[in-house]
Amino acid sequence: MPSNFQNAKKEAAFPFDECDVAERVGLARDLIRKIRQEKMTEGVHWILKKKRVFLSAPALKLLADRIDASIEPPTQEVSPEPANAKNEAVLCAWMSPTNTRILEAYVKGTDPKKRENIVRVRVKSNINFTRGLEFKAKHVQADLYDLIGACPRSRGRF
Repeated sequence: MPSNFQNAKKEAAFPFDECDVAERVGLARDLIRKIRQEKMTEGVHWILKKKRVFLSAPALKLLADRIDASIEPPTQEVSPEPANAKNEAVLCAWMSPTNTRILEAYVKGTDPKKRENIVRVRVKSNINFTRGLEFKAKHVQADLYDLIGACPRSRGRF
């Protein structure tokens, strides 16, 4: 039977909660779970404690490498470019990840089923956004936008 000291030592090696990692990165927890099941081993990269999954530092490195490998750079034709000189674009809501401050959207007129067309938008709350809802956003980085104006007050309406 392991002692409390051994348990504490093992817990210190796995300091990162999977839910917190998913929220901070802005990815769906299902994607992280899929990568964990395919590429990571229990006891080395992750442990289960009180119905929660905790990751180690090597697991985070493996996760970061895997995510970068799965996301391909957008091609020149479908690159989400700003609509005018103010770096504004008209976007359409696509999906709300678990992180309520991030919204996945696509530039109006592009195919949202292609992963390279999906961009992240920082919002106050993604709760009232529905799929296809159009809004304006300011371009910040490669695939990151900031919402211009207020969030919808009721489901699907500004």
